[in-house]
Amino acid sequence: MMATTKPRKRSANDRDVPAQDWRMDLSRTLGRAELALRCGRFEEAAVLATRVSTADPTHIGALETLAKAQWRSSQHEELLTTVSRLLRLNPYEPGYHALRGAALQCLGRYGESVQAFSRCGGDASSKEAIRSLHEWQAGLVAEMMKTDKVFKAHYEQSPTEACSSRGFAFVAEERAERWLTNGRERATFFTRPS
Repeated sequence: MMATTKPRKRSANDRDVPAQDWRMDLSRTLGRAELALRCGRFEEAAVLATRVSTADPTHIGALETLAKAQWRSSQHEELLTTVSRLLRLNPYEPGYHALRGAALQCLGRYGESVQAFSRCGGDASSKEAIRSLHEWQAGLVAEMMKTDKVFKAHYEQSPTEACSSRGFAFVAEERAERWLTNGRERATFFTRPS
């Protein structure tokens, strides 16, 4: 006599779970991540969003939730990796470029930050961010002109070379929005490459 057994119920841990159940599990996990983000539990939100993005690397909602959690918990290096993944999926989204620019700015990588903000499409906030970065860096160069005699002498001979030797990239004069005047010298805005 053959013993008959009842078929067991499938669990979420089974490898052969139908695709519909798998997607529902990801949806629930992402919902919990978004709830954790709204409640200020950024680490939990990041863990849950990472779980979803690991299961589905092209899940934009999970990557965006992860990016928000990383931004709010000041994990800027990790944020750059997440935003890079988002940009590979949708390179035309200006918000991703703005977020990348802000993260780069927080890391002190001003040249890359200006480039990222310039890819935002010219909205008012990105123009303001670029202007702010330009003013900040122009101030750094002006301060170096006052305090560093070697830099000042080098700058008088070759502004581009002096700035690049200190990690700044020279912005062409016709693209500069404002000039700094320091006695008889003038300096355009500079961006610091990363």
